[in-house]
Amino acid sequence: MPGAEFQTVARAHGPVKVDMGLEIVATHSFDNCWSAPDVLFVPGGGHGVYDALQDDELLDAIARVGSQAKWVTSVCTGALLLGAAGLTKGYRSACYWSARPDVAMFGAIPDDARVVIDRDRASGGGVTSGIDFALAMVGKWDGLEKGKLADAAHRICAAAALRRRATRACIV
Repeated sequence: MPGAEFQTVARAHGPVKVDMGLEIVATHSFDNCWSAPDVLFVPGGGHGVYDALQDDELLDAIARVGSQAKWVTSVCTGALLLGAAGLTKGYRSACYWSARPDVAMFGAIPDDARVVIDRDRASGGGVTSGIDFALAMVGKWDGLEKGKLADAAHRICAAAALRRRATRACIV
């Protein structure tokens, strides 16, 4: 979406190694990130999410920012972190299939749809539904026509990549 600005947030700014072995650079810390963003997005992951459920400082930061965000969103097991932060009680929520029943522990209503939008909360069911989630949100926030355009562009790029049959990838 043209004009969108992003912050990647962690306990401290700088490189953060995630449980899948990738390194992500946090541009901001819990203390200096936006306090009332348009969107809070919490991704999920593997075992690291379950460790994060024990991190009170992280959950407090999610709760603080989420309580002021216009939209509170997640993909995959990020829904568990939103729940633990108290942000999904009474809302329908998608989550990765094996963790989906666990969202009920936090008062959310498990939903097996790939993308769930319930008032000002939105969630994607798992890693593979992340693209569907992103396209749905572009349509919601930037208009249905732009959402359809983004979907078409994604399909064209994906088809071209399949035709090339690339065997190596570089994430830049």
